[in-house]
Amino acid sequence: MSGEYLERGKRLLESEGYEEALAYFCAAAERCPGDAEARFWKGVALRRLDRYAEAVFEYGEAIKLQPDYAGAHFNRGFALDKLGRYEEAVASYDRAIELEPENAKAHGNRGVALLALGRYGEALGSIDRALELSPEDAVLYYNRACAYALSGYREPMLDDLAKAFELDEEYGEIAKAETDFGAFRDDSSFRQLVYPEEFEEESVNNKAEAVC
Repeated sequence: MSGEYLERGKRLLESEGYEEALAYFCAAAERCPGDAEARFWKGVALRRLDRYAEAVFEYGEAIKLQPDYAGAHFNRGFALDKLGRYEEAVASYDRAIELEPENAKAHGNRGVALLALGRYGEALGSIDRALELSPEDAVLYYNRACAYALSGYREPMLDDLAKAFELDEEYGEIAKAETDFGAFRDDSSFRQLVYPEEFEEESVNNKAEAVC
């Protein structure tokens, strides 16, 4: 019986009907209190609704029922990160990685949590491993660029930013407001990469002056 409720809830998640999906997952959990999957999907719906503390609780319940539930550990880490509970997030990602060593997202998210804790060297190591597993993921290059910037490594930061922009041009706009790059905001190479329109305007102006 709970399986039918879970499937309906998952379909509603796909169509962004998060409140309705949550109702189905709650019903599934009530009908089968020992079903780890029902508690997990209840946590997913709560996370989609930005109810992160409740999501952490549900993922925890799923883990009590099934301690080797890698997805629950991973999602718990994500929700903890959103709550600013970075040490706990790292611990959850560590467990997820123990269960799924080649989970690139777990390595990458672990790196982000470590960045928030100021543990830049460890963050770089974690993101490096994520990129070994998923070498064409723009967000990983962007996050590693942030780690390099915070560590004071200019050249690799610029290389990773360029790669992130190549893979997903959206990161060009994100980088303009990124506080992690504060120390390099006035660097000419950084500005040429992140604010190319400034240099295009300068080029046009120089040409206009030459013609005159």
